[in-house]
Amino acid sequence: MMKNNEPTKLDNLVIKRVDLKPIGSVERYNELLKSDIKDFMFMNKSMIEISCPVCFSEYKQLWGEKYGFNFVCCDECGFVFVNPRPSSSDMINYYENSKASAFFQSNIIAPTEQNRIELIVKPRLSYIDEKYPFKGKWLDIGCSSAILLAEAKKSGWDVVGLDFEKNAIAAAERKGVSMLDQPIESLGIKFEFHLITLFEVLEHLSNPREVLEACYAATVKSGSIIITVPNIEGFEFESLGVNHTNICPPSHLNYFSPSTLSRLLLDVGYDITDIETPGYLDVDNVRSAMLSKTITTTGNKFIDLVLMSNEPLGERNREALQRIISSTQKSGHLRICATKK
Repeated sequence: MMKNNEPTKLDNLVIKRVDLKPIGSVERYNELLKSDIKDFMFMNKSMIEISCPVCFSEYKQLWGEKYGFNFVCCDECGFVFVNPRPSSSDMINYYENSKASAFFQSNIIAPTEQNRIELIVKPRLSYIDEKYPFKGKWLDIGCSSAILLAEAKKSGWDVVGLDFEKNAIAAAERKGVSMLDQPIESLGIKFEFHLITLFEVLEHLSNPREVLEACYAATVKSGSIIITVPNIEGFEFESLGVNHTNICPPSHLNYFSPSTLSRLLLDVGYDITDIETPGYLDVDNVRSAMLSKTITTTGNKFIDLVLMSNEPLGERNREALQRIISSTQKSGHLRICATKK
């Protein structure tokens, strides 16, 4: 297993929370999310009790509670997950009727699309092109409107997207991207793709193991997979706990760490090549929570001082702190690359 924390040309990139989430939008989204959950819980009485999705252990402890959902931590491997949880069919119904999801697309994603292209899509594609100079066939699962794949197609990749939302599929096809609209685990694809990516997808899935097994089958020998997910062991999650906006059941059901995601990938059959936490928003997210009085302290007086300083060097010190967090695998954004044996 190789852990790659070497500096890259993207290390000096600075992203702020407001670049991706307009002021006030997260608060409104959370209001709608609570309304969605109230309706969802009213209509769906049955919840499914599961064993640990990573190691199958039945032994777990209560980790936290939010919006009426329980989070448990596996005694065996430390994986944090929602349990009991809605069924896959209930989740489809939830997303089809979610006011919060519609708001997220129209009031958070759409207004910041150009920022996302410059700050997320282009750096992500640059990373992939540098890491995989051979441009084969690439499947991006959960690709939305395929902004990334459209750019990748221009650089020589043979691209295919997978998404379920009709408007997103139509937008992707207008960009010339071929689309799949069924779960990969139901398609029976074998030995087709050189690269499969799941960017901020695995945390949403009812059965992440089943999806990764299907990805493994769909990849050619020595093909690769790239996954990004929130890192439950990251600084921002440790500081904010259940107050973190990314702890948002039932949308996010799974909360991985470097060790639990690695364990799951190894169990499926992959070899791990890189483990990184290349996040940019930990410090800004925690500072925003302190400014709004969501929390009053991180539990460390020195860190609190750096976060809240209004001195001339305050912003520079916060940027330095963010770089330290990212380079020591403590960012709340986790990226793992693996290859098929």
